[in-house]
Amino acid sequence: VVVRQPLKSRLISLFMKAFFMTVDNNISRIKTVFSENSLKVIILDYHSNFEIVTSKNLCVQLFQHLIGVDNITMPESLNADYWRQYTTKEELTFFNPDYVLVLNDRVLDKVMQEKAFKEVSAVKNKKVIVIDERVHFSPTQYIMLAYWEFFNIVQRLFVC
Repeated sequence: VVVRQPLKSRLISLFMKAFFMTVDNNISRIKTVFSENSLKVIILDYHSNFEIVTSKNLCVQLFQHLIGVDNITMPESLNADYWRQYTTKEELTFFNPDYVLVLNDRVLDKVMQEKAFKEVSAVKNKKVIVIDERVHFSPTQYIMLAYWEFFNIVQRLFVC
């Protein structure tokens, strides 16, 4: 007998645990594809300047959990004490990420239209992907949608 715990909340909790276990089990098959190489990945936004979303954000933490923290390389100049960090076109070009996740179509357009980024690996290889910022920055039940979206991105990118 569960005391002072509504049945609905218990069912939701069980559903969430089952959901995360299912995704984690499926991702373990994929991890072998990229476990030997460290990937240069950034999550990028734009407000008058380009901003890199740091590991203080939930969306970065979810992605790191899926890929494995040791499998992701972020710019050395990144200060994880902040939620986001402004960066220059030159810094982004020098870092030359393999994958760029952007928070909306407006940022995607900015990245793809920027002449300085034409030789960046992610742009050149069409590895710039839009994620739904409304989902990824909502610490609510949408966390499952965010995790599912990242799982699908990882599948698309790393499964041949």
